[in-house]
Amino acid sequence: MRADAQRHYSQVFQPSRLYPKQHTTAEAYAFWGLIGLNVATTVAAKVGPPEVQQAILQHCRASVEAVADGRLYTLLTSSVCHTSAVHCAMNLLMLVMYRRVQPLTARELLVLYVLGGFVASCTHVAWCWWDASGPEFGLKYALNTPGLLGCSGPVAAISSYKALLEPLGVPHLGIPLPVPVVLFTLVYCCLFVREQEYSDYSGKFGAAAFGVLAALAAVATRRRRLAWTQH
Repeated sequence: MRADAQRHYSQVFQPSRLYPKQHTTAEAYAFWGLIGLNVATTVAAKVGPPEVQQAILQHCRASVEAVADGRLYTLLTSSVCHTSAVHCAMNLLMLVMYRRVQPLTARELLVLYVLGGFVASCTHVAWCWWDASGPEFGLKYALNTPGLLGCSGPVAAISSYKALLEPLGVPHLGIPLPVPVVLFTLVYCCLFVREQEYSDYSGKFGAAAFGVLAALAAVATRRRRLAWTQH
């Protein structure tokens, strides 16, 4: 009788049932994979040999010159590399702060990141061409315009996507930050980062517009709901 009771106790009250293991989700793999990729390429650009630094600028910087030379892949690769550690830290910090607001699936995160970066690069290249030369002069003056380098576009797309769905959501950085995400997003998109090799001014606005359209599409297809009231 006593042995039966002990057997029943061991079957019901197992530590693994009381404290189940936390399984890593696909979103976590995607999220930290993107963080790690940006950090790795930035470290390579900062401390790598001159050949590596030159290769990064040539193959990861989206510009009018790169597109004219046929390096269209730079419209995608520009989103995973920085030459400024401060710029990289600021962008990745934004991703971390926004992670708990309207949590994304791995697919949503990757789609917003990749397409947001692509739209930002296209917007940046188009704006630089139009602002420097336009239809009248073709590429005459646009080849010397700055390129786009960094994940500002993907961050702008993701933040604007979440800001439209839940404008009063609160960013988290270990603790909740008492500033609504819509304000954070506006300030971030208006920040103008321009250094020797790149600029992210026009790319942010293009990517932010893409994020808003993606959020509206998600609401229209009933994959997401608007949360415009404070919980």
